[in-house]
Amino acid sequence: MTKLRLIFTLGFIKEAFTSFVPTVLAYLQFYEEKLDPKFAITLAIFTFLLLFITMLLLKIREYRKSVARALAYGYYKNFVEKICNLIEAKGRNKIKFIFQHRKEEFDPDHITIHINLANSYLAFEKKFAKIKSSYKIAYIDSDAYNHPFFVYAKIKKNKIIIEDIPRTLFALKFYVDPDLDSLKKINKETLKYFSSFNEEFQKLWSRIDTSINFHLKPAAGEMMKRMVN
Repeated sequence: MTKLRLIFTLGFIKEAFTSFVPTVLAYLQFYEEKLDPKFAITLAIFTFLLLFITMLLLKIREYRKSVARALAYGYYKNFVEKICNLIEAKGRNKIKFIFQHRKEEFDPDHITIHINLANSYLAFEKKFAKIKSSYKIAYIDSDAYNHPFFVYAKIKKNKIIIEDIPRTLFALKFYVDPDLDSLKKINKETLKYFSSFNEEFQKLWSRIDTSINFHLKPAAGEMMKRMVN
């Protein structure tokens, strides 16, 4: 977070000298009683530090929300909305899934999609590793997109289950600090971003057509605002 805090600090200093200091000086000229110079200096320093900390925290929180919003929207547009469009475009026609050694077709109502949320980077990594080990890569055969569109899926009886996790969150460390060199540090520095991401993603989730078998798996300890059954 060093680079991020430096940017916010410089921004606040600029704001302080262009707005805060002139405002204080303007008010002081109307103060009738003579102020003790030491007290005035102490009061000014204390006020400045208090405002500095407040503004810094507000800017960090604002930055965190903007990053979370961008990552949530990116995942929704590039994965969730694409699958929804593919299913809706097919109507009642079967959708073809291409696995490594075979091809399978399924009716739209025999397709179930699970999206997993996490409350930390460690939990995110753990869930993604579990998905990769338990599900196979399958490409969705569609003329709607020029590039291959793949999912993690498995076949159970006559149905296909797609399991995924917001993979845009892999980019989170680059928004926070690209120099983080351990999973423990990444987890610590990105922890507060996950609650913001989950909140933003659940807002987007309300756009999904309820006729599609989408299920959102909340992070541990989180209450869902909307669950599609």
